[in-house]
Amino acid sequence: MSCSLGKIATKLTRVLLLLIVYTPSLYAQTTPETIRALADRVIYLDESNVDSFLVYSKLINEQSQKINYQRGICDSYRLMGIYYECRAEYAKAIEWHLKNLSLSEKINDTESQLSALSDLSGQYHFLRQYDKAKHYVKEAIKLSEVSPTKPRRISVFYLNLGIYYRETQQPDSALINYKKSLEIKRKIKDSTGVANVNINISTLLIDQARYSEAQPYVNFNITYHIQKKDLVNIWFDYFNQAQIYMGQKKYPLAKTFLDKALVSAKNIKSKQKESETYQLFVRFYQSQGDFYHAFVMSQAFQKIHAEIINLETNKSVVELQEKYESTKREQQNKLLAAELETQKWYKQTVAIVAVAVTLLALLVGLAWLQNRRKNKLLSHKNDELEQQKKQLENTLQRLHQMREQLVLSEKMASIGQLTAGIAHEINNPISFVANSVQALKMDLEDIAQLLTPEQLKAPKFIELTGEIQALMASIERGVDRTRDIVQGLRIFARNEEGDFTKVNLHQCIDSALTLLTFEIRDRCQIIKRYGAIPMIEGLSGKLNQVFLNILTNAVQAVMSVHPEAHPPTGHIEIVTIKALNIVEVHIIDNGCGMDDITKKRMFEPFYSTKPVGEGTGLGMAICYGIIQQHRGTIKVSSEKGQGTTIVLTFPV
Repeated sequence: MSCSLGKIATKLTRVLLLLIVYTPSLYAQTTPETIRALADRVIYLDESNVDSFLVYSKLINEQSQKINYQRGICDSYRLMGIYYECRAEYAKAIEWHLKNLSLSEKINDTESQLSALSDLSGQYHFLRQYDKAKHYVKEAIKLSEVSPTKPRRISVFYLNLGIYYRETQQPDSALINYKKSLEIKRKIKDSTGVANVNINISTLLIDQARYSEAQPYVNFNITYHIQKKDLVNIWFDYFNQAQIYMGQKKYPLAKTFLDKALVSAKNIKSKQKESETYQLFVRFYQSQGDFYHAFVMSQAFQKIHAEIINLETNKSVVELQEKYESTKREQQNKLLAAELETQKWYKQTVAIVAVAVTLLALLVGLAWLQNRRKNKLLSHKNDELEQQKKQLENTLQRLHQMREQLVLSEKMASIGQLTAGIAHEINNPISFVANSVQALKMDLEDIAQLLTPEQLKAPKFIELTGEIQALMASIERGVDRTRDIVQGLRIFARNEEGDFTKVNLHQCIDSALTLLTFEIRDRCQIIKRYGAIPMIEGLSGKLNQVFLNILTNAVQAVMSVHPEAHPPTGHIEIVTIKALNIVEVHIIDNGCGMDDITKKRMFEPFYSTKPVGEGTGLGMAICYGIIQQHRGTIKVSSEKGQGTTIVLTFPV
């Protein structure tokens, strides 16, 4: 409580100090100039002074209304928009910026119009509503072309428009606007601005593998930032230079700049940039087929990323712990006050008994009633404290569980990158083997044409020919099997982040079954009854993970009660159907089944029926979260010893 009051007092003190500094000049003589000067100073306050934006908005609006200064009213509207932006109330922020735009258009004030258009563009960009963000920044550019505007401001508009185009996958339009911004920066000799635009242009060109075009921009930035001793931006330059050399397959030079980027990230103590550098190291070693060092760098990336997660999680845990301790002390003080009140009452009772024995019976009755009320109060307070304690403990437990899930997610992402590289490397030699088998077949036919009919009928030649054909057929089966595995690995290693795309559920299921081929072998029968279902919107990588987890559990359940037999007695049936506006996937096994307790707790994080060390208990919890993310459902029907049926539904 005292901590909270201290924070409130600090905020009030800060606002009062700002009022003392800025307000007297306004009230001394209210003129457009004094109002404008105050607005200019307040606009550049940092977000920690969020309450000041509200106070000064009302003050500037009030004084502007008195002298009918419309530009001042526009400034007050803008301050209200900034106030709600800082409070993350974005709908209200946009409402006030639109008021500013409407009034500034009405009074034909170009400066206020440009400010409103810029604020609206930035707000919609933050909300990822790119069409509206582009619309307002284009309007700002049009207005700048017909009105006197500072070149530096116009260059910012072009730069922002380029950023919006790049984030909406329109690289050509982005590059055009970047270059327009760069041209203005060069004309006004703004070297720092030139370097900032160069970073955007070089990054865009590198993403498009246009390395030779990106090189001049990176060269300028390296020279400029070294001269200015700008350690933060020099990291971007080293990072981009390393990507260029990697794209040009100049690996020794790429390694040099990667090392420089890592040193730069450590010098500025940026764990985020250090993490990104380790990720690029993983790609660097994978591109050369050095999977050992790629794995080492992947571990370094996981470690630094875990540190970032721990810093954020620990901060939340400390805040919760402080809140818990504060609440606990407050409750203890209340309990102590109640106990002191009870003691006081007992002393009064003793004094009254000493004075008048005749009132003893009445006083005892009153004491019993009052003591009962106080005991109820103490019991109620204890119950409240215990309930708050349980809530805080549950919150702490959820935070730890979230941290473990995030770390597991990052590990799976790194494994996915490594798996994709391995699948790529395996695919090339397998293609050589497949092509060579076809060439051998043609060579064998050519040899047969060169021999006489008597030689072709020779027993030894027939025996050798049959053996060669059998070996080539075996090689072809092996090549087809390897290709299936590589295809499954590629599908399974797809990126799990980003926007939803069209996903083929049958392909996801087949990919998971391919990865489980070794566990299944001839010990379990897989029955696929695929229906005619449409593709759904989703993340293929995460859906691969769902089917892999569920099918792995099904295989283990079947193997636990069905020993190996020919033909196998255990089976898993997979059925897909379309019903109304949903797609259903039924996975049915005749395994060991589940009891009621396991069914109720199977989606709880860290709950597992496997022996210690053989399972994390996160598999089905992660599946449940992924299904929820896809707006789907998961239902389980199972009885002990009777098998299990899992039904997944996805909206079409």
